[in-house]
Amino acid sequence: MTHEDRTAKYAGFGFDASIWEMFPTWIAGAELHIIDEAIRLDMIKLNAYFNEKGIIIAFLPTQLCEQFMSMDNHSLRYLLTGGDKLKQVKPVPYKLVNNYGPTENTVVATSGMIDPEQGTIPIGTAIANTRFLHHGFFIRPVAARRTR
Repeated sequence: MTHEDRTAKYAGFGFDASIWEMFPTWIAGAELHIIDEAIRLDMIKLNAYFNEKGIIIAFLPTQLCEQFMSMDNHSLRYLLTGGDKLKQVKPVPYKLVNNYGPTENTVVATSGMIDPEQGTIPIGTAIANTRFLHHGFFIRPVAARRTR
């Protein structure tokens, strides 16, 4: 991200993802667009806003992200999502980043780019300076690289 970029602030101020939308934008000196309530749940209007304003980075909660992938968007470089299990992906002209993070970990614990051709939707790998221990059924550890 650079000072010339435009990002969207979609998450509610009470949702920890809002920190992730605001601080990197401010640190880079980029332009932050707070999404108006009137267009938040209308994917057609939201997409039109992104395209018109040249939004290149946005976060959308999982369910809305799944809907938004059907839109004809030309402005985004990255669409970040998180908050629930991502169940479906479609080929899109931007990079789709799936994130997982319990609030106790402060915003995000794992992150990874999604390849729609891959078939499975991973939750990514642990972010820098953290470890991710995945426990399966009966609280047994799951082998590394098996976080799907």
